[in-house]
Amino acid sequence: MRMDGIVRLVLAGALTAFALQTVVCADTTVVVRQDNMEGAGWALAIQQGTQNYGAEPAVMPEAEFSTGPALPPQGDGSFYMRTYYSDSDPLSKIYLGTNNHNGIPLAEITSFRYYTYLASRGYSGRNFSGQPPQIELITDSGGTAQQRRFIFKPYGEIGLDNGQLNVWQEWDLMSPDATWTMVNTSSTNYKGNWSWVVGRYPGLRMQQPLVGDYSTPMDPQTLQISNLTGTSLSIKVGSGRAFYDNNGSPYYSGPWWTESCYIRGWVDKLVIGVNGVETVYDFEAQPRPIVAATNRALKDPLMATARYAFKYVLFGRVLEQAGDLQTDYDSFILDDGSGTYVQVLAPSHGTYPGDYVRVLGVVGALNQIPQLNSSWDNIEIIEYGM
Repeated sequence: MRMDGIVRLVLAGALTAFALQTVVCADTTVVVRQDNMEGAGWALAIQQGTQNYGAEPAVMPEAEFSTGPALPPQGDGSFYMRTYYSDSDPLSKIYLGTNNHNGIPLAEITSFRYYTYLASRGYSGRNFSGQPPQIELITDSGGTAQQRRFIFKPYGEIGLDNGQLNVWQEWDLMSPDATWTMVNTSSTNYKGNWSWVVGRYPGLRMQQPLVGDYSTPMDPQTLQISNLTGTSLSIKVGSGRAFYDNNGSPYYSGPWWTESCYIRGWVDKLVIGVNGVETVYDFEAQPRPIVAATNRALKDPLMATARYAFKYVLFGRVLEQAGDLQTDYDSFILDDGSGTYVQVLAPSHGTYPGDYVRVLGVVGALNQIPQLNSSWDNIEIIEYGM
């Protein structure tokens, strides 16, 4: 359904009135998939942006629960977010958010972290270089209802720090080195770490915003601002607008669209702890059937699509080396006698050359030696080598 350029896929019901009652009394892992988003309290929205000064529509962004990439920090899946070229307002955006923690005082948050994986970004080495998926918080102002927008920047304020491609990176949002910015303000006191966020408006709490774009004016009655999902805690790809001026503050202004142009990344394992009790959000693809296969089957051209439909069980003997690859702490070479080797990626796998094993995993890169992404607890040693 199209509403003001926003494709609303799922929107969970408002939880504000009883948000404090939803805080669990023990650590909890919540698996979030396409088929259970609403029940898990999550919402997804995608905005098709524009280009060429708004004259043309941009390519529609892509977002889905997916398998991989590589070895995600929790489970075997993650959430995929991809934007294309968009340089004018409204910009392309993707929001995945929740109101599960509405009303929580930020001072009571005791842990806050998540993981990202960035495969590519359109701009780097310049002001407002591309960022992996970011975290956005909507809060009140502590003593007043006026809402504020805080954004966590994994690669630093303008995207020049900490950048790594093709690797899972963990971000501690409460680290003294973390970079948070407050936008929609004319104040020069607009950035700092988590301690700065908590102290910026003492007593501030997470609050549900309205549904709309970044540029939607604040409601003069409720003092609410807006984002695509209407959620207080959001994972997003997409700068607020094309040009960054932060309401005229006397600091850096310039093109903002480059931060979110041609971003191809994933996010997984969002952890938020309140008074020492953690909720872990694990983003996963739909459950997939398990099939047995030979190593040679992974070389079949059909694997270009079939690798996403199933989990695979392989049997074979662990080799010490195959070509340039060698069994080590994080991976091993599997030989099933079919004439094709497979590299099994599984940190701390616990196998040794000569062991005969059963491995459950998902097919990864289809290199000359195909890869199977697995984990130590999905490997069974059938017979130990001599």
